[in-house]
Amino acid sequence: MLLSQHPPDAFRTRNIQVELEGSAVHLSACGPPFDFTDLLQQRSNPPPQEGSAFTATHLGVSGFIRLRWQELRFLLLVRQQRADRGDRVLKLPSGYVDLDLLATPALALEQEISQELLLHSEQELWPIERNGSELQRVYQAQLSYHPECAQLATATPFRSREVYWEGEPLTECECYLHRPTGSVQLVYHWDLELPDRPMSDLSLWQLEERINPRSGLLETLWEEREPLWLAALNDYNLIDGGFYQLRDGLLLPAEGSAELQLSEYFAPRQGLWVNAGNQPLREYHPYC
Repeated sequence: MLLSQHPPDAFRTRNIQVELEGSAVHLSACGPPFDFTDLLQQRSNPPPQEGSAFTATHLGVSGFIRLRWQELRFLLLVRQQRADRGDRVLKLPSGYVDLDLLATPALALEQEISQELLLHSEQELWPIERNGSELQRVYQAQLSYHPECAQLATATPFRSREVYWEGEPLTECECYLHRPTGSVQLVYHWDLELPDRPMSDLSLWQLEERINPRSGLLETLWEEREPLWLAALNDYNLIDGGFYQLRDGLLLPAEGSAELQLSEYFAPRQGLWVNAGNQPLREYHPYC
């Protein structure tokens, strides 16, 4: 079933001016807009990022989203094959921030969540609400949505540092700078709260857009959904080594995790900087 279809050139964004001032990070847009092809080219050969002020290739956004299931807490991760980096990783739900949402990156993350993360139960999708507003029902033309909503609640970022966009504070998020792609990454910390009712057949799925080589369009297909990965968290909100999937209400050990790597979010940092492209599971040591 075809759920969505659109041309890839619909995306546009701008470079980001970064200024580091004490414990604060100041961000602003700079330069002319460019499309996704230009973005990939810049990411493959990013400009030098030295000193307290520099230009980043783009702004990315991710969600550190926690879920409580059967009195246990998990971090939601998606599995992705990254052709541009030649690896397969478990990463936070994430996306690039479009030109129109640079000043409101949390809305960009909401869009990613509504498109990529599916809560499926009783033959329906469960919509998600944040701050009293329901996230877009992206697939309502093809799939049925339940009348009740799950909730995204704000959680305190673990490594809080003041972040400003053109002088205005950005709350609920942490920031890191990714040297290999020359990008600025904002990470929002939210709790996904399920409705207070039995959900014995709940499945958590992820969807990813793919280029159709015949049409050249980005498409999302229901048949290509994959299980979300749930990483068990300890009392300090750190991954303790267990990976699971939730299908038809059953919490199942995830197979094949030994061959995967974690994304750069989990790699060691030097201040705000992440120098690695990924983090092998066997070398993972939580950043405290």
